[in-house]
This record gives sequence, C-alpha cells and structure tokens, in this order.
Amino acid sequence: MKQILIVDDSKTARMMLKHWLTALRPKYQLHEAAGGDEALALVQASPGDWLALIDYNMEGLTGTELVQALLPHIPPACMALCTANIQGAIQEKAQDLGIHFMKKPMNPKKLMTLLGLMEGAGA
Repeated sequence: MKQILIVDDSKTARMMLKHWLTALRPKYQLHEAAGGDEALALVQASPGDWLALIDYNMEGLTGTELVQALLPHIPPACMALCTANIQGAIQEKAQDLGIHFMKKPMNPKKLMTLLGLMEGAGA
C-alpha cells in the first residue's frame, strides 16, 4: 500500500495537509509526525512505497537532516521540503539532495501538482 508521511511540528499544518490528502489520495495510508525522530521511526517500522512531505524548521533534526536520514528508505524524488523558509541556501540544499521544494502556504492545487511530480518520479 502506498503511504504518505507528513512531517511538521505544527499540528494545524499536519491537520490541513491530512484533510487535503484524504480527499486527493483516498487509497493512500497517511502518517503524521511532529519531528524527525518520530518520522524516521515510522518509516523504519513500515517499509514500502512512501511519499514524504517534510517541513524544514522543527525541533531536533531540520527537514534536510531528516531527508538525509530517510534516503535509505525513500527515493529522493519521492520527498519534498514544504516550508515557509525560502532562503536560497535551503532551496539549494533541497536541490542538491534531489528532493522537491514547495513554498508554504500550501493549498490543494499546489499539493496536487506536487503529488503528481513525486508519483511520476517512482512512488
């Protein structure tokens, strides 16, 4: 079963994404994590086809540090950094890691476009 991981320290942001994802991808299993350690544990406990939507600014691991930890489990093209922090260095790091970059705030249209890119990349 295809799975989507939402990683954001904001409960409101996770709830909004989950609401939209439930409508856009009803057959996917959705998982939420408030931080990197929790996200990594979820993925390690449930191998399979994953897409990951990851915030940058969180306690503990940053979004790009989490991506590096997830690389053995999820292909980079199936991960996206979704953040309001649009500093050039962060965008460059996302590009260097081979992941998608999406500026917050998110909306259903942007999310649908992003999911299409990620799914087309191999999820």
